[in-house]
Amino acid sequence: GPDKPLRSRLAIPAPSPAFVSFERLYPLAFESHQSYLKQKQTAPNSEAWRTSLIESVTLFRQCLARPTAEANDEQRFQIQFTLAGLYRDAGHLYEAGVCAMHVARYADPSQPIAQASAALAFSALQEAHENHFGDPQHPGELEQMIKLCDLMDARGMKHPQLAKMRFGIGQLLERDGFYVEAAQTYVQVPRSSPLFAKAQLEAGRVFWAEATRRESEGNIERRDEIISCAAKYLDVAIEKLDSDKHPTPPLLAGKVARAKIALRRDDPQKAITLLDGDGGVLRQTGKNVKLSDEFVTAAYEYLFQAYSQAEDWAGMQSTLENLTKRYGPEGNDRIARLHRSIAKDFLDSLPADHAITMAQVNQLDSVLGAVLESKRDTAVDGVLWAAQVWERLGSRAQDSNIVTLCLHQCDELIKTASQSTNLDAAEKLGLRLKRIDLAQQLGNLVAALDLLSEILRQSPSAIDLQIRAAKLLVDAAEE
Repeated sequence: GPDKPLRSRLAIPAPSPAFVSFERLYPLAFESHQSYLKQKQTAPNSEAWRTSLIESVTLFRQCLARPTAEANDEQRFQIQFTLAGLYRDAGHLYEAGVCAMHVARYADPSQPIAQASAALAFSALQEAHENHFGDPQHPGELEQMIKLCDLMDARGMKHPQLAKMRFGIGQLLERDGFYVEAAQTYVQVPRSSPLFAKAQLEAGRVFWAEATRRESEGNIERRDEIISCAAKYLDVAIEKLDSDKHPTPPLLAGKVARAKIALRRDDPQKAITLLDGDGGVLRQTGKNVKLSDEFVTAAYEYLFQAYSQAEDWAGMQSTLENLTKRYGPEGNDRIARLHRSIAKDFLDSLPADHAITMAQVNQLDSVLGAVLESKRDTAVDGVLWAAQVWERLGSRAQDSNIVTLCLHQCDELIKTASQSTNLDAAEKLGLRLKRIDLAQQLGNLVAALDLLSEILRQSPSAIDLQIRAAKLLVDAAEE
């Protein structure tokens, strides 16, 4: 609920008609108001305060009930403005809003009373909205507050608080989940206001929140349009606020949101600049602004995605090193998965119609080296997966030196895996047979025979293996 306790609503009896003229009533009403203000100062919420308040409200209401001809406009505006303040003190917030709004609408907009009434109407409506906090189905007060700001604009009231009022309405709408309405309110803060850049930032962030909410609900209606709005306002805000020496958490959150939009639009370079460029999020964290560990980790994860999209393997590797430190021991599986995804993305990125180059082999070697060295994926399946990757690369190479290199790497990894104690006899036999195949492909028939002889020593009755050994002997003799 709201921070401060809600004002209690004082019961005010309906006034009886006044049988004296306005001329007599008017000074009496203002006298009663003066004595009420003294009570408010010395004994607020006392019985005397309540009696004085009711008496003052009654007299002002009687003034308004007198025939129109008895009072001029200026007097009526003065009465309604004073009555609005009394109603607010009595907890009658809607009545306060109506009275003050009337003066703001009809009094000369250049007069202080028009400005003061607008501010009073705003604060009464804002307090009324707090009564509905937790029940966002009642945004009526917010609609009235928006209308009030529009009225002030339309009447040319240069109220010093107008931009602040718009910004405040935006925050309340955002809090209650009315994201599009919040964004539309933020963008009305004028360029001349000191709050302009901050309001553009909030508009961009809530448009993005609306887009992600729609996606999570499976509603893609106008989603792309909303994302475009988010990007537009975030760009304006980032450009305006980037010169600040002390970046704020909302600005850095805005940059992360804009980086996510860049990733969706296949613009990884923009995402990399926003996250890790000169004024990037990860360069600014920890300097002058304190952010949660989760936020920084998420920023590194988006940076990893960006480098991955840009096929920048070195960038991916350095980001993974940072993520490894951030995840700690609990993140082993996560890191292993990311390592694997790098290798997979790397292989997928190699053009099918081009021969594999030595530079690509060296790149893959460093990527897979990281998978195996990370001590996070040295389980047998991880090693065998890496062996498979080398074999796949070898099958696509045309240069015989590269083929040899790839198959040799594959064989070394299978040799490592077959020493594991987690394999049963059948699995070990399968790996040895695979190594015999590789030795044959490499033209290393002696190594193939050695491997076969070892198997036959353990299972001499394997007929198919005996036939294979005999064939290998013939082939070796022919060379």
